Amino acid sequence: MRRLPTSYLWRQLVSADVPFGQVPSLAPVRDLGDRGFRYNSDAPQPEQSNGQQLLQYWQGLLGDTKQEHAGSLQTESAKSKWKTEDITDLLHTAIRVRQGRVSGVLPEQLVSAFVQVYQRTMSPGDRLKLFQLLCQEFGVQEANMDRAVKSWKEAASRGEEAVLKSLEQLQEASQPLYTNLFLPFSNQPNGIKFLVDMRADVRKAVKQSPATAGPLRALDRNLRQSLATWFSVGLLQLQPIHWDSSSAALLEKVMAYEAVHPMQGWQDLKQRLGPMRRVHVFMHPSMPQEPLVILHCALQQGAASSMNDILHPHQLQLAHPDAVDVDTQSQGLEASTTEQADTAVFYSISSTQKGLAGVDLGNFLIKQVAQRVLAEFPNVQMLITLSPIPGFRNWLHTQVDAELKRLEQGGQQAEQEFALLTKYHLAALQGINGMADDMTITDALQHLLSLIQQQEQVREQQDSISSLQEWQPVLMRLCAHYLLHVRRRRLAFDPVANFHLRNGASVWRLNWGADLSHNGLSSSFGMMVNYRYVLEDVHSNNQMYLMDGTVPSSQDVQLTAAGKVLVTDRNANATYMLSWNGTE
Repeated sequence: MRRLPTSYLWRQLVSADVPFGQVPSLAPVRDLGDRGFRYNSDAPQPEQSNGQQLLQYWQGLLGDTKQEHAGSLQTESAKSKWKTEDITDLLHTAIRVRQGRVSGVLPEQLVSAFVQVYQRTMSPGDRLKLFQLLCQEFGVQEANMDRAVKSWKEAASRGEEAVLKSLEQLQEASQPLYTNLFLPFSNQPNGIKFLVDMRADVRKAVKQSPATAGPLRALDRNLRQSLATWFSVGLLQLQPIHWDSSSAALLEKVMAYEAVHPMQGWQDLKQRLGPMRRVHVFMHPSMPQEPLVILHCALQQGAASSMNDILHPHQLQLAHPDAVDVDTQSQGLEASTTEQADTAVFYSISSTQKGLAGVDLGNFLIKQVAQRVLAEFPNVQMLITLSPIPGFRNWLHTQVDAELKRLEQGGQQAEQEFALLTKYHLAALQGINGMADDMTITDALQHLLSLIQQQEQVREQQDSISSLQEWQPVLMRLCAHYLLHVRRRRLAFDPVANFHLRNGASVWRLNWGADLSHNGLSSSFGMMVNYRYVLEDVHSNNQMYLMDGTVPSSQDVQLTAAGKVLVTDRNANATYMLSWNGTE
């Protein structure tokens, strides 16, 4: 009895000249050691096709893993029973199905088996090998590209139609072969979710080895382009979340996915779904009960300047302390404050799927929810966010480090463009809270550096904010500068700022002591920012930002970035602009 390797069997199966069921009989005897099927010339012809035997092979691999490790964690060796040639041949089959060279349901069943093997048995190392295989063997095919380029060069002499056809061939040849796999995978049950999760795995692999991840980045980009088509706004469903009517599974996911202001339990979730609170999610028909983006909104009288305004409703101006019964209080609050609420505050937006990073969903969610809020609360005049500033402390740490090194090497602090500390800041800090009266710029920067480093380990909120109080004017100025002027490829360096500015918002107000949680203090010294959405200005702000690189902002934020404040003297009926170098 001789053995035929699986790769041979696959080639027979997918060959255009050998249809399913017309290759020699293969007894379904599996051998995981060499991955071959035993060829038995004396065996009777089976009723089932060889494609069915291959399907049994993959299903058997899946079944063995489940049986061997039922009730226990899978080991690395158990997860690695597949071989590269098996995956290669299976993917070739899937591509032939996509290109119409093989018909029937068996290849789709084989793709389904592969999806299950990927999800249940492949370790992270196995998945990395799979991605590398896709890039190496299923990327842009050089021979196809050469033929398409040659055809395009020769097409000019054959007329316009030939040129257009050759351009189409060139475009097709320039696409990696693995893009043909996305549709067969997406057609499987939960196939869209599989591709989303697979892209998350690809992105993780890129981060682990960025220096050699060029081909993986290309795979990531192609997956993102396909997912962006499948997750276009016309296919998304806007769904409100209610404490009483939403499923427990969905409520649990809303709570678990909250990334901006984590919840401690069900009571926190119930509070955020209470009166004058709204939570909306985007859903996709192919991923039921799986929220893609979650947006939390609070209806208030006046703009929120801290998370305390949002998360402690008994302290809000709209609260009704005279109400006794909880249900009566909720109904009365809802009914009696609809007319009073004049501001909608979007205080948390969370993207739940790492595999959808870069697919713009939050933009559409904010705008659709804004329209619903305005319809439900006709007296709302202002749409704002209360947003974190996640990149500020790390950016400032880098800048202070660089400035200290430059000063230590004998350089002078640059004041002509932007100085971290001016001599007016220095004069204001001298002699305060243990700082010397003759403190130099270097001394002040070293003190600032120690404050920056302390915020990473901060636990006692009040002690931390007290130690920062003397530095409030300095940190507010630096943060406003960071939001308005620090760039990455002409766009805002801060990711949250870039998100809202791309959506057409403006930087409206900077708030001190707005988030005293560990995350808030460690990322931005407790500061938060309000971005304002004026629906009539959204388009022009978007164009101004993307085309000209201009950050729309209020006068208050611009003055803060310049180290100036407006002070109104009501007695003199005059307004003065105060700066660190005196009164103008």
